[in-house]
Amino acid sequence: DTSNNQSIKLPADALGFNQWLKDSKGFVIIRADQSGSSQIVVYQLADLNNPKLITPANTSDFLADLAPDGKRIAVTS
Repeated sequence: DTSNNQSIKLPADALGFNQWLKDSKGFVIIRADQSGSSQIVVYQLADLNNPKLITPANTSDFLADLAPDGKRIAVTS
């Protein structure tokens, strides 16, 4: 955290960093689940223990990119 010069420990499953959210308050990761499918997960820095899984069930998402305004995310499934 460069705003207060402190380190923030990330959850163990926060691997597969993809990109920061446009407001810099969180980040997107792409992780593999137990079946080998890829899922897109959004972490908010203020609440790292409650990430938001945005990949629907029975779907595998491989690539993700945020819209320039940060309001939408495009994925390749």
